[in-house]
Parts: sequence; structure tokens; C-alpha cells
Amino acid sequence: MAAVPDFPARCVIWFGQPLALERATLAAAGWQVRGVAPEQCAGIGMRGSDQVVGLLDLRTVVPANLAHLQQLLVDHRHMSLLALLPAAPLRASPVLDALLAACVDTYTAPIDLPRVVQRLQQLAGAAPLPAPHGPQSLIGDSAVLQVTRAAIRKYAPVDLPVLITGETGTG
Repeated sequence: MAAVPDFPARCVIWFGQPLALERATLAAAGWQVRGVAPEQCAGIGMRGSDQVVGLLDLRTVVPANLAHLQQLLVDHRHMSLLALLPAAPLRASPVLDALLAACVDTYTAPIDLPRVVQRLQQLAGAAPLPAPHGPQSLIGDSAVLQVTRAAIRKYAPVDLPVLITGETGTG
């Protein structure tokens, strides 16, 4: 068994349901996505070494669930938050205003995913890279390439040779 270096995991606690493209984009950038249904007022398990950022997906939230979200976020005040808003304006309410005030940044649909990923990196304390290298230097943003980037990140800490094959089985 290979030794894996101890480095903090980067995790997005997604309050709502991420789309497949959103989940794949975050995975390709090295972020784990853990979904929390807004209607469930359950605890969020976090390890002390994790770099955790919360993401409020208000694009499809039911107004009755806002109070549940607010209570959950009160329990986790230490977590940095981003918010995704629908294209149409939400009905103003004191609970919604309090949720948005707790967010360090908001994004309105349609969501610019590269900008969200860049902001997540900043919140996690990552220094901006001068030029892309490693998996990010692969050209393209297709779903297949995002899965490949995620696989590279998964095996990068292992000190063993890894062969990534193409569609035809060639490396």
C-alpha cells in the first residue's frame, strides 16, 4: 500500500442539488462535493483538516426551507459561504436577507463556473498559479476531459506509475 501525503481535503458543502456539469467541474478542480438537502436540518460532518466552503443553491429553494437553511448555517458560522441565485429575482424576506448577508459572494444564473471555482480557490487560501500545469494544462472542457482531470487528481498523490488510456485503449 502506498503512503499518501497528509494534505487537507477541499470540500464544497452544496446546500441544494448540483447539476452534473457543476459537480464534474468542481471535481476536475480538486473539490469534493457533498450535497445537503435544504429541507433536512441535519448536522454537517467535517474533519478538522478539511478546507470547507458552503454553497447556497437558491435557484430552486422552496421559501419554507429558508428557515432550515438559516438554522443550519447558524450552527456552522465558521464556514465561508457563496450563493447561487436564480435569474428571476427572489421575493425579499428577512430570512433571505440574513442568508445573503452571510455570503461572501453571490452569483446569478446562468452561473459562470470558472469564476465560482476561482473564488473557491481564493477562499481555500490557494495562491493563484502563474500558468496552468498538470491536469489543468490539458486543453478542453468536455465531460470526458473533466472526468480525466478528476482521475489524475485522485491518483496524483500516489508514488506509482499510472497509465491513462484513451478511447481506443492507447496511453
